[in-house]
Amino acid sequence: MPDEFTDQSRAERAFADLFADRATGEEFPPLDPASLTKPSHRGWPTWLVAVAAVAAVAVVVAVAVPLWNGRPVSASPAAPSGSGGWQQTAPIPIGQRYGAVSLWAEDAFYLLGGNAHCGLDDQGNPRPEGICRSSLPSRGESRADAARYDPATDSWTKLADAPVGIGAGQGVVVGEAIYVITEPLDAEAPLLLRYDRAADTWAELPQPADRRKVQQLLTWGGELYAATVPADCAEYECAEIVHAWDAATHSWREYASGHPALYYSGNATALAATGDGFVVLTGTGAAAFTAGAWRDLPAVPFQYPVAAYTVGEVVVAISVAGQAYSLDLADPVWLRRPPPTTGEGGLLGADSFTSSAHFFDGTHLVIRGQLLDPIAGTWTDVPTLPNPEWSFGSFAGNGSQVLACYVGPAGSMNNCYLLDLGEPTHLEQPLTAVDQWVETSASPLAARTLALTAWLGDEFLVVGGWRCDDGAAELHPEGSVGCSNRQSMATDGAAYDPGTDQWRTIATPPIELVAGDSTAVIGQTLYAIPGTAEGFWAYDAATDAWRELPPPPGGTHGGAGATGLLANGDVLLALGEPDQSDAWYDPATGTWTELPAGTYPNDIYPNEARRTAAFTGKELLIGEPTLGSGGPARTWSVFDLDHDGRLATLRSTITLAPTVGVAHPVVNRSATTVLIPSPDGTASVFRTGGAEEWIPIPDPETDGGPLSPGLVSGDQVSLHGNLFDPETRSWRQPAALPDGPGVGAAQAANPDTILSCFTLTTSNELGSQCYLLRS
Repeated sequence: MPDEFTDQSRAERAFADLFADRATGEEFPPLDPASLTKPSHRGWPTWLVAVAAVAAVAVVVAVAVPLWNGRPVSASPAAPSGSGGWQQTAPIPIGQRYGAVSLWAEDAFYLLGGNAHCGLDDQGNPRPEGICRSSLPSRGESRADAARYDPATDSWTKLADAPVGIGAGQGVVVGEAIYVITEPLDAEAPLLLRYDRAADTWAELPQPADRRKVQQLLTWGGELYAATVPADCAEYECAEIVHAWDAATHSWREYASGHPALYYSGNATALAATGDGFVVLTGTGAAAFTAGAWRDLPAVPFQYPVAAYTVGEVVVAISVAGQAYSLDLADPVWLRRPPPTTGEGGLLGADSFTSSAHFFDGTHLVIRGQLLDPIAGTWTDVPTLPNPEWSFGSFAGNGSQVLACYVGPAGSMNNCYLLDLGEPTHLEQPLTAVDQWVETSASPLAARTLALTAWLGDEFLVVGGWRCDDGAAELHPEGSVGCSNRQSMATDGAAYDPGTDQWRTIATPPIELVAGDSTAVIGQTLYAIPGTAEGFWAYDAATDAWRELPPPPGGTHGGAGATGLLANGDVLLALGEPDQSDAWYDPATGTWTELPAGTYPNDIYPNEARRTAAFTGKELLIGEPTLGSGGPARTWSVFDLDHDGRLATLRSTITLAPTVGVAHPVVNRSATTVLIPSPDGTASVFRTGGAEEWIPIPDPETDGGPLSPGLVSGDQVSLHGNLFDPETRSWRQPAALPDGPGVGAAQAANPDTILSCFTLTTSNELGSQCYLLRS
């Protein structure tokens, strides 16, 4: 298995691709070698892992408090600190840190250990040696000190130091004690500690007998339990069992073992307590141990659960993409929890993929920066913290308050803030079974084929296409859907908001548009070059207005002008004919700039094959047609962002191998490029951001699902009618559409959902319904 981080320059590129600011032009910053360690089984709770390598090697970034902090003691906070937003607390008596074991116990918050930032001193000033980038989490010294915060009196108390550095760690509350697994930065083996809250003293606990070690802690029924693996476990093929702590004998005893779901194979295992047992979720299965016996549960609908929580009999699982799914143990079916309709909340930082607070207070869990109560079905809107770009720190909740102590710029390093939770809002979207289509409210559009469909940031746009005048349609031999007899151009359009399930009719487009026309989206604006060569146009969803824009330098007419558009950050790239230069368009100034000759180094094979391009957020990939011994191929050039941080025109050191056949590149949320093959049967491949290799995509178990090729929904990309996730290399097969097979339907995707309209029915008519799939 190749290791993306064996070469320093490749590691720097992978790290910067995911976490650096987009404005580049400077050298990639040096890395903290400690942040490149492969996370342990327990590493998922305390670090949000971003996949940045061909073999899914993880770059570890600290987040908040441990995810598996068990079931906390019931909260009964007094005297709120105020309302209307985050209120700064009294000064904390311990220095800057992040990733501390942070939890609520009876009447106070506790912050234990954590990691210093290796690029900052205790005053928040960058260290002169510059070994770490100061604005990103980078582990330094493991802290052993601790503090307690009483929100009723707004007072902090420094606690006794732990006997060793705790680091990120993991902790649970059991009665008058807090039990902690240390996770020090250095090579010291993790220890199991007990902190006596009343006596303010620490003690070390033994590991289980039979050469086993504790991997996770959990508690229920006022007792302490632990998931354990063999002490010599090398992260693969280790039998994982559950032990119970016997306080009378000061030792562990085996409690539950023997279920395949407890087989640890190096991937994350999510363990959560229920009322009378626990639930275990892995990348290969799920099971519950209740009333002293095992029972199987449906596998989670994604690979490698980051965390699991339980509220009563409801289990909530969180994916690495931050999506929540719930299952009621009384009726074990996984349901997708819709994201908050108000958007991302204040517990997300400037880079929502890497900087997210995570905690569980017995009632609420963090989803996309907001707080979800899965039992009540309500959200609490969390306002933005000061300095949100520095959102890595230590976070905890008690059910009615949230404490945030986080790293920030100089002058605010040790600041902590308290938030009193206001009235929650009820879910505006119904729960749906995973991979099931749900009919939307009635669309104002008549049924049509070849409608242009796109996501405009807040709404789906469906516009144009062809209406079958007598209603009859058919599937053509090449796989497209058309009208059987008379057809007429549809010149209307509508927008659909999946958050409110509402359609609205949009302004009539002054041009004819169909699927396959060249389009690109920046924010809420659609840019289009119609296939009818009617110029260059934009539709602004915010103002519901169409406007004609100046055409590219080569024009858009007669097959001699621009043939494709690509959103390249906040500018557009127009791809010309094979013998023409490309040009970029700046919407802010309304001007075009033609790329000089020689920008692309490869020879262009003189035929009708055109360039293709993809922008990953930091790199531009240009695929140029060539003729190889095996037939048509594409040679790829890679460009980095220019010095202004907008246009990718700086030649990269990356060299990509040619690809066989004609394919269209799409980019998912994790900056992975997937090549969508034409119907000629060419194999699909993908390439992670910053990598030099194309990786083959395995065939799905079942072909012919309901999705059009090339839809991008978060990390997932549609191929062979199904959804492929290159980060986990796994397939999902959505249910069939209610009206028919989905061939030729108008489809578009956003990070969470897929819209499908106008299915060709079994009676050879175009259905008028639209459906939504929560992906």
